[in-house]
Amino acid sequence: KARLFTWPRLRLAVCNLDDPFGRQLAALSSATKVVGYTQQDHRDARQGTIRAENVEQTIAGLRFRLCAPNGRAQVESGLLGSYNVANLLAVAAVLIDAGLTPKAVAERFSRLSSPAGRLERIGGHNQPLVVVDYAHTPDALAAALSALRAVASARGAGLVVVFGCGGDRDRGKRPLMGAVAERLADRVVLTSDNPRSEDPQAIVDDIRVGAPAAEIVADRADAIRRTILAAHPADVVLIAGKGHEAYQEAGGVRRPFSDAAQARAALAARQESSS
Repeated sequence: KARLFTWPRLRLAVCNLDDPFGRQLAALSSATKVVGYTQQDHRDARQGTIRAENVEQTIAGLRFRLCAPNGRAQVESGLLGSYNVANLLAVAAVLIDAGLTPKAVAERFSRLSSPAGRLERIGGHNQPLVVVDYAHTPDALAAALSALRAVASARGAGLVVVFGCGGDRDRGKRPLMGAVAERLADRVVLTSDNPRSEDPQAIVDDIRVGAPAAEIVADRADAIRRTILAAHPADVVLIAGKGHEAYQEAGGVRRPFSDAAQARAALAARQESSS
């Protein structure tokens, strides 16, 4: 990766000054222009710095003040997760170099939405906030739950997770994911993912070694529906593991299945029952 920043005739390098390797890249880069971005007080004396100040994770997503050499603007984004502040700053650096003002950048950021299955928001407002994410490893599940804990705190309610593990894959991660879920969520519901050739109950039993207090609802559609219907209106519900996938695989057969579609149907049923 470092070689990319030392290419001959490189015009622009954008580096994360909050990361030691990013600072190293900024120092080594042969680019005509080096721009650093930071959420702290790092500065790149060579060219300039894009900075986020007063970062907040809110009910709606992220809020921070974008500070650049050509001005400042308040950013409000529907993206979830504090790590997305760094992603937005990197994009801001490129857009500002292309001639946009911070205000114009902030306006564009206000219209961003997450890719399907990557902390994808569904519901909210007077309904539980349901988030669909592809997290299917212990680290990814921990990152998603940690990101959503701040949102749940801002909403003044609990954090619930619904997930399973894929069959014919690493069995060792199953109890680890269970332990992560039990440690970081207020309520854990275990269900099927893509069991493939394995017995779905055996997979759930493996996960439950790390999450002995978890509830079990073997059918994934039923688990999603029950969890959303039972949730407090301010709760955050994470449906993890399958993300953007449009199928569920069991016994060698792939059947149409979408976590997001199941979540929307459950929210609609909840809304109908309360009206």
